[in-house]
Amino acid sequence: MSGVAGIELKFAAKRGITWGTAEACGANDGILILPGSLKKSMEDKVDDSLGLFWPTDSDRGPVVATEGGRLAYLRYDSLDLLIASFMGASGSPTYTTAVDSGTAESGTNNTLTDLDKNWTTNVHATNGRYVTILTGTGAGQTRKIVSNTATILTVASNWSVNPGATSTYEISGSIATHNYDLADNLDGIFVTIAMNEKIGIKEATSLKLSDMIIKGSTGGGPLEINFKGPAYNITWNSAINTLNSFANVTYREQANRILYSQGVMRLNAQGGSALDTADIIYPDEFELTSSRKLKGVYGAGGSFDNIDEPTNDGTPEVKLKLKFPRYTSAQPFLDWADSTVRKKMDMTFTGALIGGSSYRKMVLSLPNLKYANVDCPEVRGILEMPIEYNCLSAASAPSGMTGITKPFRLALTNTFGGDPLQAGN
Repeated sequence: MSGVAGIELKFAAKRGITWGTAEACGANDGILILPGSLKKSMEDKVDDSLGLFWPTDSDRGPVVATEGGRLAYLRYDSLDLLIASFMGASGSPTYTTAVDSGTAESGTNNTLTDLDKNWTTNVHATNGRYVTILTGTGAGQTRKIVSNTATILTVASNWSVNPGATSTYEISGSIATHNYDLADNLDGIFVTIAMNEKIGIKEATSLKLSDMIIKGSTGGGPLEINFKGPAYNITWNSAINTLNSFANVTYREQANRILYSQGVMRLNAQGGSALDTADIIYPDEFELTSSRKLKGVYGAGGSFDNIDEPTNDGTPEVKLKLKFPRYTSAQPFLDWADSTVRKKMDMTFTGALIGGSSYRKMVLSLPNLKYANVDCPEVRGILEMPIEYNCLSAASAPSGMTGITKPFRLALTNTFGGDPLQAGN
C-alpha cells in the first residue's frame, strides 16, 4: 500500500442509541465532508518518583476525544441527522405530496393495518417511503416502511405507542419539510461517526454536537456548515464499523449544495409587520454561530477513563454576524445605542425543483435580534459595516413567524421523508 490521500476519505454518521456503544453505518448514512479534526488524546503520565533519575515507566491518563471542527458544504439534503442532533427537536416532517393516507384499523409493535387499502406488495418499501401518524393514538411518530402487503405496513423499528383505530396517517412522497428547533437539552441525542481511511475505520463511538456554525459570502459559492463536540472515544479497531461493513454505506445526496446567490435575506423591526420584499437586505457575508455549553464527567458513566453523556453546563449562545459591503447609513449605530431596539430576520435559500411546484429550500428564521456590536473600520478604500447581533428567545412569536420563539429555526424542504431523531428512520 502506497499510503492514503485525503481525497480518499469517506465519512458516515448514524443516530446513536446507547452512549458509549457504536452503531453500524449503512445505507444513506454517507455524508460528503471537508477536512476536519476528529482527534483523541491520552496524557502519558511518566513515573517521576524520587530515586528514578531516568524514569522507566509511564501510564495513560483518561481519554479526551473531540470533533474539533467537522466542516462540510451545506446541502439541501443529507445533513438532516447532524443538524437535528445539534438542534435537538425535529418533529415529524410535513409531506407536500403524500402518496397515500387513511385511518388505521389497528397496529402491532411494528405494523399498521388499514383494511380499506389494496396496496401492491412492497410498493412502499421499494420506493423508500415513510409513514407518519398524524392524529389519534401514537400521533407524531414517523417510521420507514420496510415491507407491505395489500393492507399491512411493516416499519423498521417498533412504535413507541402502537397505532390504533383512531390513528390517521400519511405515507411520504418525495417532498418533505422539516422544522428543526432548538431544544433545551440534548439528552439522549448523539451520533456514531465512522471515517473510512482506506486502510481502516476511524470511529467516534458516541459524539455529542455542542457547536454548529453556518456561514457564507458573495463570490464564495456554497454555504459551509461546521460541527464540533465531545466524544466518548475514538478507535481504529471497531468491531461495529469495519472496512467490510462500510461497503454498505451509501449517500442520500451528493449534489444540491446551497449557494449564497440562492438566498434572500430580510430584516425589520421585531414588533413590525411580517417580513416582505421591502425588507430585503444585501450583506456580502453572514455567519450564524450557535454554541451549547456541554460537559461529560469521568466516573459517573461507569468508566474512569471515558466521559459519560455530556449534559448542559452553562448558558448557550447564539450570535449572528452580517457584513455590508458599503457604509451607507449611520442608523445601525443609532439603533445600537438605543438598547430597546430589536429586530427579526429570515434567510431563504431556494434550490432546484423537486417536483410540481416544490423546490429544495432552507429557511433560517431569527425572531429576536439585539445589537451586540456595530463597526465601520477606517480604511483608505470603500468603507464596510460589520454588525453583530445576539440571537435571543422571543417572549412570543413575532408577526410572520408563527410558532418560532427560540433564537432560531432551521427549516429544510428536501427529499427525505423521515425524522432523523426517531428510531426506524
